[in-house]
Amino acid sequence: MNLAFLDPYRKSDSSIHKLDYRVKLCFVLAFIVAVNMTPIQAWPAHLLYLLGLISIGLLARVGMVAFLSRSMVALPFVLMAALGVPWVHEGTRLVTVRVASWRVVITDTGLLRFAGVLARSWLSVLAAVTLVLTTRFVNVVKAMRSLGVPAVLTSTILLAYRYIHLLVDEALRMVLAREARSAEPEQGARGRSFLWRARVTGGMIGSLFLRTYDRSERIYYAML
Repeated sequence: MNLAFLDPYRKSDSSIHKLDYRVKLCFVLAFIVAVNMTPIQAWPAHLLYLLGLISIGLLARVGMVAFLSRSMVALPFVLMAALGVPWVHEGTRLVTVRVASWRVVITDTGLLRFAGVLARSWLSVLAAVTLVLTTRFVNVVKAMRSLGVPAVLTSTILLAYRYIHLLVDEALRMVLAREARSAEPEQGARGRSFLWRARVTGGMIGSLFLRTYDRSERIYYAML
C-alpha cells in the first residue's frame, strides 16, 4: 500500500533542501533554544520568529497548508500540559471559576504565561516541522549521529520509524479486508449493527497487538 502520507518530506530543488542536513539540524536546535530563552513579554520577537519560519517555508516551497497543519498536531498535548498555568500565578484577578468545592482564579499574569507557553511550544514544533519537511528522516538521524548522539539511540529511532510503516501497512490491510467482508449499514437495512462493528474493531486491535508483539520478538531474536 502507499504509505507516502507517513513521510512528511516534501521533495523540491530549493536552496533550503540543498543545505547540508547537519547545518539544518544545528539551526533548528539553536532556534528552539533561542525561542525558549526569549522573555515571554517579548511578543515582537516571537512574531519575528514566526515570520522567519514562514519565510523559510516559502523559500522551500513545501506548501503552507502542510507547513502549518502539521505543526497543529502537537497543540492538544501542549494545551494539556499548560492547562494549569493560568491559575498558578499571582496577578490581577480576571475570572473566578468554581469547580465543586474548589475556587479557581485566573489572573492576567497566568494568562500571559499560558499564551507564552503556547507560543514557544508552537514555534518549536514549527521549527521541527520545517526540518522534517525539507530533510529526509534518514538524513536527520545521520545528522544526530554526527553531532554525537549515541549510535544505539539513533539506530533505535530509525528502526522504530521503519517499524511504524510496517504496522500501519498491516493495519490498513486489516481495515481493507474488513470493508471487503461487510457493507456500510444504510438506515439499519443493510450491513451489521454498530455493536457488531465495534466488536470486530476490537478484535482487529487485539490481532494487531499480537502481531506487533510477535514481530518484535522475531526482530529481537534476529538481532541477537
